Amino acid sequence: RGVPVKIEQAFDAGNGSWACWYWTRICCRFGCTQCCCVAGCCSRRLSVQPGDWILVTNRDGGWVKAQKLTGGANGFVEGPAGWIPEEVMGELPEDKRYEVPHQAALQGTWEVDPSESSSGPTRRVRVVGPVARAAFSRLPFVLKPQRDNKVTLLGIELTNITETEATWANGEVWRRPPMLPNAKGSPSGSCGGIVSILPEGGSPYGSSLRLRRQPNENGHISHSDDDDDSD
Repeated sequence: RGVPVKIEQAFDAGNGSWACWYWTRICCRFGCTQCCCVAGCCSRRLSVQPGDWILVTNRDGGWVKAQKLTGGANGFVEGPAGWIPEEVMGELPEDKRYEVPHQAALQGTWEVDPSESSSGPTRRVRVVGPVARAAFSRLPFVLKPQRDNKVTLLGIELTNITETEATWANGEVWRRPPMLPNAKGSPSGSCGGIVSILPEGGSPYGSSLRLRRQPNENGHISHSDDDDDSD
């Protein structure tokens, strides 16, 4: 989990530099308060260049903890985490979160046809965020980013994806479930293509169920004609 941010200024972690000279430069560039942060002074720091993408996971005293992203905002996370001053990066978007490649396109419910070697029923898979689960299962499987804007699930690479189909390297094909007649919305939505259809203008309990008491013109409740006589 984290927020992808683009670097705007270079920063040197100071590996192999003389400590006194290095922190004097930090004070002149960012202010003396940056030298008082325990995270920035006593933990691993990260060297970055303008144009680099990083994944920010923590903030402390004007410093942020991050890892480098290879391939842009949704790229591959690699290398150890380190601390950098907040001033060297662009604006930190609070409402944006890191997504693995093709995560948005994979969201929702999919149907998986049984393989040629099995005769089982069609399976359903639900993807929410970076996590995929089989229908009626609590066991999660995580989508993992790879280099070159690729993603894998259980070590199997996604080779192609459209609005209706997702093809995996092992030959498995996921398809969007068909929509029911007169159903509104996409099967990839939060209901997974399961909709409830009621009779037009009717009750979900059927036409045989009706009100036994109705208000008259004065607003009082009166018996309907087919009510049983009272005592």
